[in-house]
Amino acid sequence: MRAPFAPTLVIFALATSGCWIGASAGSGQPPADDDSSADTDVDVDSDTDADFDSDTDGDTDSDTDIDSDSDTDTCTGGAWDGHFTPHTQSNLEEIEGFTSVTGVVFLYSSDGDPIVDLSPLECLSAIGGELKIVGSPGLTDLHGLEQLTSVGVAGFEAADEQMSLTIAGNEALENIDALSGLTELPGRLEIDENDELIDIDGLANVTSIGAEAEDLDPEEPGTDIRIAENPHLVSIAGLANATASGRVLLYENADLPNLDGLQGLTEIRELRISAHSSLESLTGLENLTSVSHRLTINHNHPISDLDGLTSLESVGELRIRDNPFLVSLEGLTSLTGVSDCISICGNTDLEDIDALMEIVDVEIEADLDIRLNPDLPTCEVEALLAHLAIVLEWTGSSQVCGNLDDACAWYECSEYDCW
Repeated sequence: MRAPFAPTLVIFALATSGCWIGASAGSGQPPADDDSSADTDVDVDSDTDADFDSDTDGDTDSDTDIDSDSDTDTCTGGAWDGHFTPHTQSNLEEIEGFTSVTGVVFLYSSDGDPIVDLSPLECLSAIGGELKIVGSPGLTDLHGLEQLTSVGVAGFEAADEQMSLTIAGNEALENIDALSGLTELPGRLEIDENDELIDIDGLANVTSIGAEAEDLDPEEPGTDIRIAENPHLVSIAGLANATASGRVLLYENADLPNLDGLQGLTEIRELRISAHSSLESLTGLENLTSVSHRLTINHNHPISDLDGLTSLESVGELRIRDNPFLVSLEGLTSLTGVSDCISICGNTDLEDIDALMEIVDVEIEADLDIRLNPDLPTCEVEALLAHLAIVLEWTGSSQVCGNLDDACAWYECSEYDCW
């Protein structure tokens, strides 16, 4: 016998965007059959095969068409005009179905209805301004942003040239893999205070971060990359394909063992590597040749040398401070030019600064501060001073004290802090 028809209720909805897509409820009766009245008295036995095949094909086609249409038509909201700043899960659902936002998307959670699921953003492919995901302790991942391919794109009315992506203060966030569609961040990248974040592999397809070098303001170049206070972050390898020209700041990422992922840095404005308690090496900086303003490496352990900086040729200011296990400046042997100052201070195990003897170009009035390195022979410091003064005609000011008392003149420091 012919299988009985079961009416199907199919509803596809997009929350408050006002777009409703889908089939309406069935009438409770099978669809009209043009041949039904004519075939009413037809022998059931003789038509069983034909009717069964016809109904089966019909049902299959119908299901296929409905599914296909729903997939195609889900993202019909178009562009959201202006900023979008949800602070509850209910607020977030207002953007469901929209494909772009002309302004900033700023997500933060409030008590009562915190943001825990980003799936309402699954149609979003472009954001004109910054994407900011802040203070959402219920988020464990960014699922829902897989279609996002551009942030801060020129041509959007509210494009923000200073900021592109901020992910901060999300206590349970474990990964950002959903951002793999991003290829460019024209503004700043900031990843701060995400307690459970392990890696940033979701940025592996990003090839550039920040403004081009020629577009930087020499007085206010801005920060391109800031990664700070992520206690369980063990890898920044997700940045391996990215270039940057401005400031790169990394500090207080307690579990970070190396800098693998910064291979795209060649010439930048500033680099700061500070307060990492598990940093074993500077691996990842092998391609860095120039830091035009300031290179700061301070309060890192157990790092013992600077081998990752073997290609570095010039810096503005060189500041190596308070690295308790640093034994040698080995790794700076390619450094030939310093334009502003050299400060080697408070490195309690430092014994060797021979690498600085390769400097052949120094600003004539550059400052020199080599203090409070109790294992560093004062004679080695005196040799560097002589090299700078005699060979390079350096006439800048110097502070040399608190180093190892040996046959050379030794001076006691009046100040025991590295400024």
